[in-house]
Order: sequence, then C-alpha cells, then structure tokens
Amino acid sequence: MQSFYEYAQLIQAKQQLAKLKNDRNNNKNAGKIDLKMFYQQKKGLEAKIKAYQNAQKPNLNIHQEYNLQHILAFTFAELQIDELCDSPINDLRLFTKKYTNSPQANTIIILDCYDDDNEEGYTEYVLKNKLELLYNGELFVDVVSSYLSYTTDFDVNLLIQALKYYSEYDCFMEITS
Repeated sequence: MQSFYEYAQLIQAKQQLAKLKNDRNNNKNAGKIDLKMFYQQKKGLEAKIKAYQNAQKPNLNIHQEYNLQHILAFTFAELQIDELCDSPINDLRLFTKKYTNSPQANTIIILDCYDDDNEEGYTEYVLKNKLELLYNGELFVDVVSSYLSYTTDFDVNLLIQALKYYSEYDCFMEITS
C-alpha cells in the first residue's frame, strides 16, 4: 500500500519543482532571486523525485480494503495531475465495516459502486457484509479538491479534518497556511 503515498509524493514533488522553476523565471526578471536558496530547493526536490521515480499509479478495486489515508493520497494525486479529472472515486462510495463519525487515517475503507436497482443504492455486497456508508465518492473528491484550492501540501490529518468538517457543517473548511 506504500505506492499510494509514493505516488502522491512523486506528483507533489514534480509540481513543486515546476512551480519553483516558474517562480525563478518570474523573479529573475525582477532581480529578486536568491540563487543559493533556489539551487538548494531544486536539489532537494530532484532528490525526492528520484527517490519516488518508480512509483506507479496504483489501481483501486471495489470490495478491497484500503486505509483512508491511501484513498486520500490517491485522490490527492489524481487531482494534482488534473484538477478537472473525472476521478474513479467520483462514481464510487466509501464504506466502513462499522459506523464511525470520526474516521482516522487507518480507518479501513471498502469501495463499492452504486446499485440503481436498490432504493438506497447499495449493492448486494454491501448489504451482505453489513457495511456502513462513510462518504459518497463525488463528495469525497469535492472535499479534496476544495482542500487543494488552499494548499498543495499533502497532510492526511488536515484532509480528514476537512472531511469531518464537511460532514458536520455541509460546507467546505477554509484551510489557512
């Protein structure tokens, strides 16, 4: 499951490096660049990219158990690549084995799809295993997308806090740096 985290770190480092280079070009013209700091940051990001260069985009499968932090890392990385992407999570639901209104990073999540033949949209698998709905996929993606509008730093605890906030207040949490 480490690949979820590694994939998110790879995407984040690549974007940070691109931003660093862009900032350098913009500031170079204004004469406001600390080259020593720039090259230190560049070297650090390049090392991070090299460390995670073999990270592959993980596959998500329905009826398989994942930790909430892995689903967050996957969604975070997907949206960093393309904020308008149609994440595979959009069309799924996130379930737990027992009800919780306070999920943690290690909360076990089971993905399943909607069932149009069932009034509540639950599949036979969900009903048979007595799973509890935690989040609808589209809402989950929207909360992560909102989080990304404030920061590009992956912080699983802050993302979980944003999910809890939305569940409680039916609005997105503002993230402050």
